[in-house]
Amino acid sequence: MADLTKYKCFKNSKYQVLTNDGFRDFKGLIIGSNPSKIKLTLSSDKELICTPLHKLLAENEEIVYAKDLLIKNKLYGGIEITDIATYTDDSKVYELLEVEKTHTYYANGVLSHQCLVIDEMAFIECVSKDTTVRLRNKNTGEIVTRSIENIIQKT
Repeated sequence: MADLTKYKCFKNSKYQVLTNDGFRDFKGLIIGSNPSKIKLTLSSDKELICTPLHKLLAENEEIVYAKDLLIKNKLYGGIEITDIATYTDDSKVYELLEVEKTHTYYANGVLSHQCLVIDEMAFIECVSKDTTVRLRNKNTGEIVTRSIENIIQKT
């Protein structure tokens, strides 16, 4: 089991996250660090910054690691990879915890697969704080788009 003191967790009971099967509950967020990053530029005019082992769904619905993607590969929903850049920095990485049923969620419009299982915390592979997700407030039904960093501030 990983040393949990290296990670910071935030519980969630307020929001549901948009998945490929509608809005679903998720237990919270975890913050960790991984200096290796990949910036995917997408045909949807969006970018996704993630770690090399971040899991995404390909157009054929198979799970692929970000590190294995190539320019012109297509992701779920027909989104094409138009550029890939690798780099290192000290910025934190974030992951949604226990997304109900599908273990998937949209991050910057790209269907990501939940990377983290509690027993695998030592191998945290996540997205950047600026990544946005679609959320539904469980009390009011309001649907909003928020950055991962903003969710932390609101929980």
